[in-house]
Order: sequence, then C-alpha cells, then structure tokens
Amino acid sequence: MAFPVLAAAGIAVSVGSKILGSRARKEAEERRREARRGNALEQLRHTMSGLSARRAEELAASRQQERFGRRQSAVLEARAKAGGAESGTGSAEQVQDVQLGESEFLSSIDVQLRAVEAELTRRQVGAGKQYEAALRAADADMSGPTQDFLDFANTAAFAINAWDALPKALDTDGDD
Repeated sequence: MAFPVLAAAGIAVSVGSKILGSRARKEAEERRREARRGNALEQLRHTMSGLSARRAEELAASRQQERFGRRQSAVLEARAKAGGAESGTGSAEQVQDVQLGESEFLSSIDVQLRAVEAELTRRQVGAGKQYEAALRAADADMSGPTQDFLDFANTAAFAINAWDALPKALDTDGDD
C-alpha cells in the first residue's frame, strides 16, 4: 500500500517540478528580454548623444568658418578699395571679385553643412532601425503561448505515462 502512495507522490513531485521549471524558465526569459531591451535603449541613447554632439560641433565649426570668411572678405575688400584709391583706378571690379569669392566660400560652407546634416540624419535613422531590430530580437527570444502549451502537454504526457506505468510497477513489485 505504501508503494502506490509513494509512486503517486513521486509523480506529483515530478509534475510540480516540471511546472516550476517551466515557470523559472519563463521568468529567466523575461529578465533576459528586459536586459536586452535596456541595452538596446542605452545603445540608442549613446548613439543619439554622439550624433547630437557631432551636430553641435559641426554647427559651431561652420559658424566659425563663416565668421572667418566674412572677416577675410572684409579685409580683402578694404584692401581692394584702398588699392584702387591709391592707384587712381577703379576698385569696383576688385570689390566685386572679393564679394563673389565671399559668396562662393559661404556657399561651400552651407553645402558642407548640409552634407554633414544628411549624414547625421541617415545615422539617426539607422540607429532607430537598429534599436527597433534589437527590440524585435529581444521579443523573439520569448517562448510565447505555443511553448507554454508544449510544456503543459509534455508535463501532462509525463503524468499520464507515469500513471499508466504505475500498475505494471505494482505487479512486478509483488512478484519478488
């Protein structure tokens, strides 16, 4: 009589441990998922911060170049006017050349800044896509309802097989 009780208790303990093991696996998956999501968010923050700092540096550098270009043009324009006045020739053409050079220089700074902005925007979009992909990968690692059902089915099949094997084990125990 003690053997069937022990066997039933063993089956119950085994089924219970399978259920607890499944629950522990699920909790570990959830912790891993949250850690991966946190890492992805931190990577996104780091990337965006770096891109923002680069944008600020490029804007500051372009403003500095613009100021430098304007100062240089003002100096060249003043020299052209002074040179024309000293020689008695017209300085309008020289001043116009200086102004044209200043305009071309400032345009090149604008083109360069737009190229940098476009590159930074592409990188931001890429970082966003990388973040979303990391979130999808973290979510894909979760087992989901299908795995939960399979765990339940395995546990139920184990319990049924063990219960079916119990009478055979009792018969062989009495034969000794």
